[in-house]
Amino acid sequence: FGPSIRECCYEVGSDISNTFDNKFKNSKTDNNHLNLQEINRQIIIKMGIKPKNIVISNICTSCNNKEYFSYRKNRDSSRFGIIFMLRD
Repeated sequence: FGPSIRECCYEVGSDISNTFDNKFKNSKTDNNHLNLQEINRQIIIKMGIKPKNIVISNICTSCNNKEYFSYRKNRDSSRFGIIFMLRD
């Protein structure tokens, strides 16, 4: 996973954080902050991707919004995209 908003900056309401916390282990940190990288990691492991093949960037786009787009930080229309490919 490339740079994205991290749990340090991704705070949601308690209703949403509790929903994710009940469905995904280790998805919620203190004060209703969600770990989206962990949620996505768990999803793709369930799809059959081996954990050893998953690499997650430690860069938070909100903390580093001068180098990366962060809608939550700036409310602009810029976005990131990602493409996954499976190889045998």
